[in-house]
Amino acid sequence: MSRLGKIDAFFSPKRTEETEDIWTKWFDLAVTTTANVGVVPSIPRRTNQQQHRDNVQTQTPSDYYKRAVAIPLLDHLLSEMKTYLNPTNDAVLSSLFNLLPELVAVRDRNPDIGAALEFYENNLASPHVVDVELLRWKRKWCSTEDADRPTSAAQTLAPCYREFFPNIHTLIHILCTLSITSAECEHSFNTLRWLKTYLRSTMSSERESGLALININYHRDIYIEEVISTFAQRQPRRLLFA
Repeated sequence: MSRLGKIDAFFSPKRTEETEDIWTKWFDLAVTTTANVGVVPSIPRRTNQQQHRDNVQTQTPSDYYKRAVAIPLLDHLLSEMKTYLNPTNDAVLSSLFNLLPELVAVRDRNPDIGAALEFYENNLASPHVVDVELLRWKRKWCSTEDADRPTSAAQTLAPCYREFFPNIHTLIHILCTLSITSAECEHSFNTLRWLKTYLRSTMSSERESGLALININYHRDIYIEEVISTFAQRQPRRLLFA
């Protein structure tokens, strides 16, 4: 059974009773947690017309939160997983991976990229000559030593010259971006949340930016001696006060 089939089976009507048992455990856990802070779950005030929240007509808090929160959440998760695990997306992604040199060099035929070619046809410069590009792409990596072949999409993008492989370059560029789950700007938001606290509200913008960059790019090595030398060359006047 495929991954998408397993998801459909999990949310099938046959598992309604099991889902009810799971919801009962969730709600009991929520009641226990809120009791620790002196809060008792209750049904929000209902009116004939409601714009800012669900106006579900129920008799108990358990039924209300199940219909207003749990069921919409599960429907959203199911929709997202179906989109992510769509068989069409799997076929496109698999065909893009076939362009990696370590796979191209060990196969007898040209890489099968039919699904990706059909899906991204409008993004390619000249899709009618892809077969010729694939032939030259295979010859390029078959004549390269195993140790010199790239093993990832990011490493493959550099030796894939756009002038010689315009279509393959575009497809590999797409492959490099598909795995991105968060942008660098999102990292900066999380970092500033830790740096800009009420105890550091008077921090200057220059210092704040410097600390944020160090925190975001933590994987980079910082050589203290080079930092001191650069500071001494740019700010020689400050050394007089040392």
